[in-house]
Amino acid sequence: MTGILNVLNTIGYHNLRDTGDCWRCDPLYREYRSRNSLAIKKLTGQWFDHSERVGGSLAQLVQKTLKLPSISETKTYMGDLPIYVDTRHSVELTDIKKFDKNLLIKLIKDNSYWNSRGISDRTLKGFQGGIAQNGRMKGRYVFPIFDERGDLIGFSGRLIQKSDSLPKWKHLGQKKNFVFPAHASKFIQETKTVMLVESIGDCLKLMECGINNILVSFGVSLSPKIIQHLLKLDVGKIVISLNNDEDNGFVGNEAAKEYKEELLNYFDESQLAIALPTAKDFGEMSCEEITSWKNQYLN
Repeated sequence: MTGILNVLNTIGYHNLRDTGDCWRCDPLYREYRSRNSLAIKKLTGQWFDHSERVGGSLAQLVQKTLKLPSISETKTYMGDLPIYVDTRHSVELTDIKKFDKNLLIKLIKDNSYWNSRGISDRTLKGFQGGIAQNGRMKGRYVFPIFDERGDLIGFSGRLIQKSDSLPKWKHLGQKKNFVFPAHASKFIQETKTVMLVESIGDCLKLMECGINNILVSFGVSLSPKIIQHLLKLDVGKIVISLNNDEDNGFVGNEAAKEYKEELLNYFDESQLAIALPTAKDFGEMSCEEITSWKNQYLN
């Protein structure tokens, strides 16, 4: 580890943030707006740029940072460390379970539950959801979760009948890998602004009211995967809009503060804002109220 740290210091990486098995820092080889988007493994020197979605060996980082014409010229800076060339440097290695897309054919295209809650077929169309008739999601309106490549990596299902014993929402797949909804990314890229909300219900209501640059956190913890996605999109403003739990222990309120503290490791304070809904959540607000809220916080 000492040898790797010496190499990094030599080529200009001094302000390294310790995150356990990795250091996080700014990428010196390019201009950047989001901070600490470069992750470097302490034991191997392997690196990954979460904004550009590229990475590789320590020698490749030296070459890229110093703009050296060839990998062989990194030897001067690598000392006794070997020069590894990672031919998979553009791939982030993760083990994510994938589901068969044929499962989507079995979903019943019945939107009546959400229609009764004021969500139109137009809004629901982009989610490709439906009601599951059997399996672990039986009796739920199921939303498929896709990754950036379009692979099916999970499901989130909402009970459509009241139950005293079953939870309202149920998730299948690794929630830590969810970046949802996938079709919101184009709106985030266009506006360079993103809203972070707790649930799919919040997302649907906001989209029904014309706000489409939204990501769902699926609770009150912010996953590293969502942070990576925000870095990749190079967003200019992040609006944290978790539930307003003034009457329920301030859970969402406190979580919003924790989100901001975590995001300050990657973004400037001027890019972050906490703007909770005026009701408990956006589902309890009318489109008129949401438009007024938008004019205050998103414009």
